[in-house]
Amino acid sequence: MWRDPWMIVAIILFIIGFVGTYGYFILKAFGVINSPVWMSYIPIFTSSFVILSIAVSIGKSVEKVSRIDRVEQRLDKVVEDVTDIKVDIKEIKVNVSSNKESIERLNSGVERLNTAVF
Repeated sequence: MWRDPWMIVAIILFIIGFVGTYGYFILKAFGVINSPVWMSYIPIFTSSFVILSIAVSIGKSVEKVSRIDRVEQRLDKVVEDVTDIKVDIKEIKVNVSSNKESIERLNSGVERLNTAVF
C-alpha cells in the first residue's frame, strides 16, 4: 500500500483537507479567525482535497479489482491448458503402449526368423 505514490498523494490530500477544514471551523468557532467573506470559502477549498483524495483512493481500488479479474482470467486459461496437457499425456501413453506392443511383436518375429535361419 505504501509503495504506490498515488495512494501516498491521496492520503496526504486527505490529511491536508481534513485538518484544514476542521481547523478552520474550530478556529472560527473560538473567534480566532475574524475574516472577510471571501475567506469563508476556505473550508470548501480544503474539502475539495478530501473529495479528491477519496476519488483517487476509489480509482486505485477499482484498478486493483480489475487486476484481480485479469489474474482470474489468466488462471482460468492456465487451468484449461493443464487440462489439455493431461488429455495429451493420456493420448501419448496410449500411443507409447501400442508402440511397445508393436516392438515386442517385431522382436518376437525377429527371434523366430533367427531361429529359423540359424
